[in-house]
Amino acid sequence: MTRTEELTRLLKNTKNLILHGAPGTGKTFKAFEIAKQMGCTENEICFVQFHPSYDYTDFVEGIRPKNNSDITDGFVRMDGTFKEFCKRCIEYEDKRCNDDIESKISELITEYLKNEKIIKVNIDGNEYDYKVKLIKGELGIEQIEMRGGYKFTKSKKLLIEYLSGNEKEIFDDDEKVQREVFKYIYNQLKQKINNFPFVFIIDEINRGELSKIFGELFFSIDPDYRGRDGLVQTQYQNLVPDGDVFKKGFYVPENVYIIGTMNDIDRSLESMDFAMRRRFTFEEIKVEDTQDDILAGLDESIRDKAKIRMNLLNNATSETEGLSSSYHIGAAYFLKYEMYKDESDPFDCLWKYNFKPLFQEYLRGQGDEEEKLDILKAAYDSADTENAENAS
Repeated sequence: MTRTEELTRLLKNTKNLILHGAPGTGKTFKAFEIAKQMGCTENEICFVQFHPSYDYTDFVEGIRPKNNSDITDGFVRMDGTFKEFCKRCIEYEDKRCNDDIESKISELITEYLKNEKIIKVNIDGNEYDYKVKLIKGELGIEQIEMRGGYKFTKSKKLLIEYLSGNEKEIFDDDEKVQREVFKYIYNQLKQKINNFPFVFIIDEINRGELSKIFGELFFSIDPDYRGRDGLVQTQYQNLVPDGDVFKKGFYVPENVYIIGTMNDIDRSLESMDFAMRRRFTFEEIKVEDTQDDILAGLDESIRDKAKIRMNLLNNATSETEGLSSSYHIGAAYFLKYEMYKDESDPFDCLWKYNFKPLFQEYLRGQGDEEEKLDILKAAYDSADTENAENAS
């Protein structure tokens, strides 16, 4: 199982996930990878970045001028980004597959029946077990096969038509057992289709004042209170118009998932209080988790040299008093190599213009900054010796 698959499974189970780690480790990149792994297209993903000025009116709802050019025309309640996203999830439930519905349904059927399943169905008051799986029929046509007392095969295409909304009778009157088995499969997959995931990504989640941004949503984003069980009255609930899906209160749909990202060294980390922390699952993204993916666009020789320098520098960082793995250099920093590729020594430029200022900030006030910088620079430059030895 890849790291992305592991994180995707974790998000499915927990609903709310925060990816944290050193800067430049590709946490935001990984968040989008997870969303795509969940099956989301750009229509089912929303991205925002928190900052100190971001507030409840931006996230949930607020009062805005009706006409920005003439505030004398009055004010109106408007949904914030998150509430608007949840509303879109509900209102377009039957349309969220867009033009790709048949291929998504096909993938679901294949995933559901790729291994033989034991299905229990009730026939005339008695419960029976039937073995069902997906097989390749004549001319490679995929079929659903049932065994166990009765046997039948039906084209996968028929189930796709069912699930696409083109329901029709496909069994004869004497095919009661087959009909019940097919109906069971249909209902299981229909439930999955009606719950295609929507992923809301919050970059640098800890940079905002979370209690003011989320307000009463602290309750409704809890994994145990998703759906109507988590219905809350928002601050402007009395202004929600008739016909609005949240007229009686706001809730987070069960198929909305939240991914936050944060840097471990960010000084605003303390702003995330315990009430917020316990509603999220935290998972660290380490340098080694993402360096291959992030550096994939560089030439192979440059990529290998970058990885050596990165590992040597990070090892030295871990051994430097006052620093730790939270201060490691992520692979994203080495993409700046392209900025200096016309210079005589691009890696030296990376140190001079990017890494040195960064470590100066990390070490500020410790008293022996220059000595520690020299040690880190020596570790970074030792890659030249290691590369030369590998070349020989």
